[in-house]
Amino acid sequence: MCIPQVFLLQVGQFAYQVVVDQDLAGVTPLPQDAGGCGQSGSSGLTLLERVDGGAQRLERAIAAVPEMFNLQAGIGRIYIARREWTKAITPLLAANRLDKTDADVMYDIGLAYKNMAQPKVAAEWLQQATTKKRDADTYYQLALLYLDANSGSAEGALREATHLAQEKETKQGVKVDWLTDAYYKLAQTEYGLHNLPGAKAAYESYIGRNPPPGAALDEARRLLSTELRSQ
Repeated sequence: MCIPQVFLLQVGQFAYQVVVDQDLAGVTPLPQDAGGCGQSGSSGLTLLERVDGGAQRLERAIAAVPEMFNLQAGIGRIYIARREWTKAITPLLAANRLDKTDADVMYDIGLAYKNMAQPKVAAEWLQQATTKKRDADTYYQLALLYLDANSGSAEGALREATHLAQEKETKQGVKVDWLTDAYYKLAQTEYGLHNLPGAKAAYESYIGRNPPPGAALDEARRLLSTELRSQ
């Protein structure tokens, strides 16, 4: 069924296409104009309107059709993009009630709670997201929570985050901005756990990404030239 309801929302420097169709993703970055229903390779939707800062318009649409997953997820992600964490929670939780399998919504809920200083709740949502999808960003956000809590789970989360992020960069050619810092955090964690071969490998990966001069780089070079040299 073709439902011609697409909102192109401009939020700061980002554009989001919010598709009112249960069969398509709720938000995709920088969309192209959608083709008509009969066109080969088209999304089956027609771009109807452009709404600048369209959160309010979407909220009215949600009030009319509250059971539409893509609307709830879409408005939640707009608030996430704006870093309006508290406003994001209500529509994202509503989206999760409509589809409990969507890992991206779980991630967004976890991210919102993390930035609302509710680390325990945030970790629970991020952990749920990892059961649905292996995602580098999810594991990295979990790792940051674990590090703050001095949890032994930080090592595993950092290993998974760096592995998935490196794979993403290699296979997709997408630069992961936090990967350099994640390798440094992994190296420190491995070193603190006396896993010297693991620390050496992580420090080498960190240096290999050409980090800026500073104490972290000096530390990595010093350890690699001394006690980690023979590992």
